[in-house]
Amino acid sequence: MLEKYRDEILSCTGCGFCKKLCPLYHLTKKEVDGPKGKIMIAYGLLTGEIKEDNSIIEALQKTPLCRICETTCPSLIKITDIIKAARHDLKKLLPAHEKLIEELQSINEKPEGEKVIFAGMQAKEIGAIKKISSLIDASPYYGGCGAAIERVGRKNNIIEKILQNFREAGVKEIIFYECDCMKFFSHDFKVSHIFDELKKFNLNYIGGRYIYHEPPELSYLGIDGRSIIKKIGEIVEFDSPKCCGGRIEFERAFPDEAKMLAKDLIKEAKNKNATIVTASPECYAHLKKYGNIIDMLELVERAMD
Repeated sequence: MLEKYRDEILSCTGCGFCKKLCPLYHLTKKEVDGPKGKIMIAYGLLTGEIKEDNSIIEALQKTPLCRICETTCPSLIKITDIIKAARHDLKKLLPAHEKLIEELQSINEKPEGEKVIFAGMQAKEIGAIKKISSLIDASPYYGGCGAAIERVGRKNNIIEKILQNFREAGVKEIIFYECDCMKFFSHDFKVSHIFDELKKFNLNYIGGRYIYHEPPELSYLGIDGRSIIKKIGEIVEFDSPKCCGGRIEFERAFPDEAKMLAKDLIKEAKNKNATIVTASPECYAHLKKYGNIIDMLELVERAMD
């Protein structure tokens, strides 16, 4: 699959601008942990100058694919797509990822009703989902979609079964909270993001100081939750884009690095005297272990009439 991105890879000048905002490189200062290092590895694999071994597999998998690097690349290189292509071409996976794929393949939750909120497998502890689901006459769905399988470089071999479950259940409309799954369903169902529903609610200004942690998919899709937070309290921003390390495949394979990323984000929020608001069940499940955080749906629930 790397061959598809040959021109993209050759367009990289090695300027290093992609490292400027890379959260992982910022903490480890290791060239191999930054996007430039991974592009160089992809180039070596493409040309045959580098052979696959455990160090190469680990280097290519050690990134949560937050896309922040792409915002500073002057050549507009699709860094994330290149890394995913390189992962696809690898013959082996990390043991943690092999175990995760087995776990995801065993999930077989069935949806209910014509209108479903796709909350994701890590959202069960977010109690506000049930209330908001009832308010919009939808049922919550806590299954997965296999996006993590695709992200580590393997074919998402469970999505067809999941799609069939949705068809057989008579689902017509899916409102996504775990938005990386949206792309798999858009051809078969009416899809939207839950923010479209939250913006319709009458929310009270309850005060508080909040800092928004934006998941990479939302930023990439242009879905912004700041307008919702501003109805509820004061909003401040991180000094630069942040990644919490909460991707399930990243956290499972690299728990120490995932913890470093989370604590760095928590530290800045604390220095700004702000509560982190996130809009991703993955990020919420990860960050709540380390500091003061609230899920967007929980915040909205507090501010409802």
